[in-house]
Amino acid sequence: MIPLTIEIAAEIEAKLMKDACPLGPRGILIAATAIVEKRPLWTRNVRYFKRLKNYSLKLVGRLTIQEPE
Repeated sequence: MIPLTIEIAAEIEAKLMKDACPLGPRGILIAATAIVEKRPLWTRNVRYFKRLKNYSLKLVGRLTIQEPE
């Protein structure tokens, strides 16, 4: 079982809202969990999570793997 990372999710959401590019609550929790657990995030919508590239989030889409910058 992977622990829920509400504190990290709240920090990320606050920063994204400050930059005027918020994610939905489910997206934030999913991304925060992947970041904390240092696991890739598999998604069909890489573009949706790209705004989290500054958080060392590795995105894996259908045909592409996006390494964090």
